[in-house]
Amino acid sequence: MKFLVFSFGLLAGIFIVIFPALAQQNFTLLQSGDYKEVDEKIEYQPGAIISGHYKAYYTTRRTSPAKTADSIDTMGQEIELQFRSLLNQNVSVNATVQNLSTDFGDQRSGYDSDDPNESGDSSQDTGFYLEFQEAYLEYNHNPTVILRLGLQSIDIGNEKGFIYKGEATGITQDCKIGSWCYFIGGVRLDKKGDDTVYWAQLDYPVYDNGVVVNDIWNDTEGRPESSLNVEIFRVPYHGSDIPLAAYGGRTGNNSSYHRDNSADSIPVYFDNTKLEYSGLNIRWNYYQWMLNFDLITLTGDRDYHTGTSAQGNVASVAERHVSGEMAFLELDYNLDEEWQVGIDILKSSGTEQASLTEKYWEKDSEAYFEIQKGQHGNAQIYFNGLYNRGDGHSVSNLEYQTFNILYRDQRRTLAVDIAYHDFKRSQPVFNQAGEAVQQIGKEIDFLVRWNMEKSLSFQISMATFQPKEAYVQNDNFVPTGDNKDIWAIGLDTYYHF
Repeated sequence: MKFLVFSFGLLAGIFIVIFPALAQQNFTLLQSGDYKEVDEKIEYQPGAIISGHYKAYYTTRRTSPAKTADSIDTMGQEIELQFRSLLNQNVSVNATVQNLSTDFGDQRSGYDSDDPNESGDSSQDTGFYLEFQEAYLEYNHNPTVILRLGLQSIDIGNEKGFIYKGEATGITQDCKIGSWCYFIGGVRLDKKGDDTVYWAQLDYPVYDNGVVVNDIWNDTEGRPESSLNVEIFRVPYHGSDIPLAAYGGRTGNNSSYHRDNSADSIPVYFDNTKLEYSGLNIRWNYYQWMLNFDLITLTGDRDYHTGTSAQGNVASVAERHVSGEMAFLELDYNLDEEWQVGIDILKSSGTEQASLTEKYWEKDSEAYFEIQKGQHGNAQIYFNGLYNRGDGHSVSNLEYQTFNILYRDQRRTLAVDIAYHDFKRSQPVFNQAGEAVQQIGKEIDFLVRWNMEKSLSFQISMATFQPKEAYVQNDNFVPTGDNKDIWAIGLDTYYHF
């Protein structure tokens, strides 16, 4: 009996060891394309969709690749939640909430105590206070037309931040399909009712061969294989008691960069009179070639004054004409299915200065200004090319050329971006020594992103900037000419759902 039990156990053991090996003989590994990934859609509440993202980051800015005494290190985290109701097929309520500050230093301390004498001032730990980034009602009264009312994200003109890009309260209507696609609307930029922007954009598809090809470089579902679109737009910009920034554009209320009249340090404001942007955008796709061209003009009048209408102490300083223009060219070429090269060229007008002490209201302005600066550009240091952690410069009085090399593998697991930027002023500016300077500097950016899962990615970035005599970290500063090389290194983890 013991022999039979032993024999049966031996045969079972041999079977357990040998059978998996035999099974592997006809096993074939699945290749990309042999299977299909199906997204799991979880509804946390009937009639609503919840989406969002989480981001954790570390950045350091220093004067050399190695850690230096002047290194500025920043760590933070960001969480964003988006809600969309689905109780009605044509009407939905949409909201986006995000923590107020992403910096760890602004968020709650890890040490706490029930004893008030041992606790810190928690009123300053406002980092995880939530604020609404968006809150609007959407009405799809037509399958191709979207009407939105409330606080919403908008990008007027060309979707590159040349005019206005941000969140504002207003009403918009967007038509995506048709011979004449359009985007119209109006939003309020400040508490004052007359501080508003209106726009009308018309997009005409000149031709389209109807073929959609893969577009792995822009993380989109696809692009037309061969097409030509021409868009025209007009953007009236009204406003009064707008704080004048030191560089000539707009700044916020109570800003430390609010320009004064120097005589008695009284802040200067301006009112827009018949001021508007108008422009043309051309988008061309031709197999491996992609071109985007923008031409924008700014015309109108500014009335400079001290005091505000709310305080009833307005005193006129000057009335001046504004006329600026800018042009932007973006040209990309796909070398093969994984490599792309491109070039970007921008040129915007500036006002020629007679001296360092000259005021903006002393003559007509020929400079181009966006309504809100810091929303354009991919340069990691000079612009805000990486999650708004750069200098965020304006495009006013600026020329630059960018050369890009991009790599994307077909499975979308690895992305590599390399870019070279060259910046200069269109019109010379004066430094603190009273010398006219024009060259800003050169920047090289390097970025690697690894998609560990479809919704989870890890990213490392490095950038170096070699400043020239016209460089300043903030547009409102006067160049000193005493600048050191700048290095920026970043680590990011990003998850979206």
